[in-house]
Amino acid sequence: MEAVVRVAGPDDVAAICQFGEAYVPAHCSPLVGAAAAQEQVRTWWNETYVSRGVAEGLVVLGEIDGELVGVAQRGRRAKVD
Repeated sequence: MEAVVRVAGPDDVAAICQFGEAYVPAHCSPLVGAAAAQEQVRTWWNETYVSRGVAEGLVVLGEIDGELVGVAQRGRRAKVD
């Protein structure tokens, strides 16, 4: 198995949205309720929101053997060197 963490690119947006749709409700519903979990998917795991974060270099992915296994957003602004 090869694990990789990398910055997301535009070609990753659809997979990131699908990841959110698949995993957020199951993991968040017990904490915030099913309706609130679905609202999180609509608000934050949609193409518009995800594309913005990806374009700003804020979204990182975890992959194992090319399969998406994790997504994170690092702050609200791109890192400045």
